[in-house]
Amino acid sequence: MTAQLMLALYRAGRRGEALEIFQRIRGELVAELGLEPGAELRELHRRVLADDVRLLPGLPGPPSPLPPDIGDFVGPTTSSP
Repeated sequence: MTAQLMLALYRAGRRGEALEIFQRIRGELVAELGLEPGAELRELHRRVLADDVRLLPGLPGPPSPLPPDIGDFVGPTTSSP
């Protein structure tokens, strides 16, 4: 849930608030349980700090190594002897 909130804030242009959420949760985890946040949350924090554009919605992923689909191709026809 924390990761979703951080991501939503970042995508809304509220990077500072996303980072504050991480710091608050981290502080509570360390103080109450003696634990650091999990790997997923730490990675999101790192990416927010780096302004990773891949966090923004609507950006294309990596290019596909496959050619685009050909919608009307039906394949070769075979004739029976």
